[in-house]
Amino acid sequence: MDTSKFKPTREAFLAGAALLAATPAMAEGVSRMPAIESVLHKPARHKQVIAAVKLDHGAPLRHAMNGLNAFEHAFAQGPGSLHVAVVFYGSSLLIAANDAMWGKYHFFDILDASGDGLPDILHTPANPFLHPTPAHPEEDFSIETLGRRGVTFIVCNNALHAMSRFVAAKQNVGEGQVYADVSRNLVPGAIIVPAGVAAIVLAQEAGFTFLYG
Repeated sequence: MDTSKFKPTREAFLAGAALLAATPAMAEGVSRMPAIESVLHKPARHKQVIAAVKLDHGAPLRHAMNGLNAFEHAFAQGPGSLHVAVVFYGSSLLIAANDAMWGKYHFFDILDASGDGLPDILHTPANPFLHPTPAHPEEDFSIETLGRRGVTFIVCNNALHAMSRFVAAKQNVGEGQVYADVSRNLVPGAIIVPAGVAAIVLAQEAGFTFLYG
């Protein structure tokens, strides 16, 4: 699909995300506070929060995998010694959507339009970062594998609204429909928070070290 027609409104997407990030936290996230606190305070010898604004060919997930492998194997501290929380608060949040959403809303094209494209990955109707890669298990940084290894995935509600507006404008559908669809079709265990930047603060207050993804 020719994505050149998307280019002129990339700035609108970025501006919308910045505007939403500056607004007060939405009331719909308040009830999730106990769940967020519970996850962030679960026991672990080491804790790291990765701030993921861009998908960047899966770099935030690679960082999570590398950290887990380092403590589990190189430092011989075993499974579960590191708790990683990845906060998606920009175009990276599309990593946390399931295959159905990637197919329905053509997320490869949306990423191309946002400047965070994946030119080296075959464009299919599926999330290329969701399922394990059995051919190279030692380098498996898929969402499903990382989730089984205890990684927490946190999605910014502000960015989710901005992304929904961007997708709706490109595909002539309702913004509310996109938001409802994607928020109901995140990967298992993903937590929506009012603001990703606030979640990073909470994580650091809970003892997580910070890594910009």
